[in-house]
Amino acid sequence: MAIVVFSRAQRDWVEGNERVEIDAARIVDLIAALCARYPQLEGKLENAAAAIDGDIHNDPKYLPLRPESEVHFMGAVAGG
Repeated sequence: MAIVVFSRAQRDWVEGNERVEIDAARIVDLIAALCARYPQLEGKLENAAAAIDGDIHNDPKYLPLRPESEVHFMGAVAGG
């Protein structure tokens, strides 16, 4: 199962959990499973970048996950 690690701010939406394990084939499936488990996440991860096993992806929706993948969702970062 993929391991999702939540930031301090995200933990408010996931009952304070620092990490959870979810069985999902792709990021889009992972987000759907997370939102089903934690309704407060609805609308918060769909456009987020994600670090999958240390590699950052800006549009990760359909990327595959390995059973042992570690995923971190990140909010938008402004720069200039």
